[in-house]
Formats: sequence, structure tokens, C-alpha cells
Amino acid sequence: MEDDMKINHIIREKRKQIGLTQENIAEYLGVSIPAVSKWENGTTYPDITLLPGLARLLKIDVNELLSFHEELSDIEIERLSKQIIHEIVHSGYVSAYRKAEMIMREYPNCNKLIHSLTQILQLHLSMQTDEIQEKYTKQIYSRFTVLAGCADSEIAELSLIMLCQKAIEDKDYEEAEQLIENYPHTSIDIRYIQANLYLSQNDYDRTYEIYQTLLFENANNLVNALTQLCQMKLTEQNYSDAHVLANLACLTAKSFELNDYIANTSKLLVAIEMQDKKKTLEILAQMCSGLKHTPSHQSMLYSHLKFAQYDQYKEYTQITKAVLQQDKMLDFVRNNPEFQKILCEFEFEEKIE
Repeated sequence: MEDDMKINHIIREKRKQIGLTQENIAEYLGVSIPAVSKWENGTTYPDITLLPGLARLLKIDVNELLSFHEELSDIEIERLSKQIIHEIVHSGYVSAYRKAEMIMREYPNCNKLIHSLTQILQLHLSMQTDEIQEKYTKQIYSRFTVLAGCADSEIAELSLIMLCQKAIEDKDYEEAEQLIENYPHTSIDIRYIQANLYLSQNDYDRTYEIYQTLLFENANNLVNALTQLCQMKLTEQNYSDAHVLANLACLTAKSFELNDYIANTSKLLVAIEMQDKKKTLEILAQMCSGLKHTPSHQSMLYSHLKFAQYDQYKEYTQITKAVLQQDKMLDFVRNNPEFQKILCEFEFEEKIE
């Protein structure tokens, strides 16, 4: 798309569109032909004093010449974010990181975009080699530090949470406490006030949307909390309590019509910890099948929610496949025919996409 062009591409494309040669450009601006050639190759850039005249000659304004954008729409941010996910899956993390850096340099003032890309890079970093993690962790959290001080309160708060979690992970408890103290806590979720406002105006559609959003978020948070508690019990070797929490997490997910992938995560952790091959393979099969089916999208509980229009199934399956191939915790079932069958199903899904 033209909006994504760099200045060298814009000069070349616009020059050709209006039928000018590099010599014409050089004569008009009083520079050499090799200079224009270097601009179009991206080797050098035009002097800032030449930009107004160059823009007039190409019949565009300076903002278009510089690919300047005041703001990016949510759709544009989503599109660029998906490009980075695609790059991670198909070209690797390092290539994706470089591409993300280029995009962020192009839109240095779009905090929402920078936060989205940084989150994606942080999420996928944990699945990379120790060498890659060591190389990029500091850079990623440096961006969260900058974002934590931005004017957008939502992005600042989310970034502060990421920094706090990192400090806890690093056992830097003093830093974590300071970050928590700086967190702008609010006692009431503004959405409850909005819902009451809409309800008082008999705007049931928007009232439903808010409460169903809260229900969906809290259901996921509840299952995540139970999964974390289950993991803690496993760490303490309290397998009896871990089983109870895993079953409760599964029951909660099914009660709120979340998919089988989410429902069975805790059970998988227990099965792996117990080195139960049969159970591990059964649960993996259920979870992988659950990627295809999202009951919440058809549920009465979430009937007023507008889920993402694009299908994330392909990207999730590719990421899950990578985890199945690389996670050392699954080494005890890796050579099992049933495990290989699950991987083959992923291969088949990729071919029919």
C-alpha cells in the first residue's frame, strides 16, 4: 500500500507516474543525476531545503512525501500487528523484531501501535532460545518504560503492569513495590457507570454489550487465576489440591462457554507433572480440537459482543504447533504415535488453508 512507502519509493513512483526522468528532477532542483539516483535507491535523502520544491514537482505535499501520518486507525494498527505475528510464524522472531522496529520508527508518536507491537514481541519472546531472550528482553522492557510515562493513561497503566510483572519475575521486589505505588488505582470500573447511563436511557444493546464484555473478561480472568493456583500447588507438590483446582478451572470455563483449549490448560499441567502419557495425549487432542471451536462466539451469554472479524485460528495453530515441537516438558510423549498424529493434524490444517 502507498501509505507504507518510504520516501525513496515515493520519489521513484511519483516521478514515473507523471513521466519525469531523473535528469528532469536533477535539472529542476539544481542537483546531479547521481544524487537523484541515490535518493531513489535509499542510499541518501534529499536535503531538507529541497523538500518543498521536490514535493511541488511531484505534485504532492511535503507530508505525503515524508509519509507523515497524524494518527493510525485501529484497523491500521490491527493490520500492522497481524503483519508482525505473521512474520514471527513464517520468518522467525529476529526478522519480526527488525520489521517491528522499522514500523515503530515510521510512527514514533503512535503509542497505541508501539504498545501493540511491543506486547506481541514480549508475548512471543518466551518461546525463543535463551540467546534471543537475552538479546531482546532489555530492549522490549525499555519500550514499556517509555510507554509507562506516555499521556495515554490506558497504555501507561498497561505498560506499568508489564514492568511490575517483570520486576516480580526478576525478584526485584523493591522495584515492584515502587511500581505498584505509582499505579493509578481506580476503585470503580468506569464501564459500570456507562452501563447504568445506557440503561437509564433504555439503550439495552449497549448495556448488554458492556455487561457481557465484563462477564467474558472476568470469566477468562477467573480461569486464569485458577490455572495459576493450580501451577503453584504443583510447584509445592500438593497434587491433591492441584487436581481440584484443575477440575474447577475446567468446569468454570465450560460453565461460561469458553473453548476447550482454555478449559483444559490446568488439566494438562497436572498430567505433564504426573508424567501421565495417556492423559497428556488425551488432553492435548481436546485442546487442539478446541482451537477450532469457540462456543462463546455463538453463546447467549455473549450475544451482543462483536468478536474480531478476522480468523485467528491459523496463527494460533501455527504458534501452538511450534510450542508442541519445542517445549521440553513434552519430551516424554514426543515419540508417541498419538503425539505425532496431533502434529500431523496441524500440518493438514496448514495445507488446506
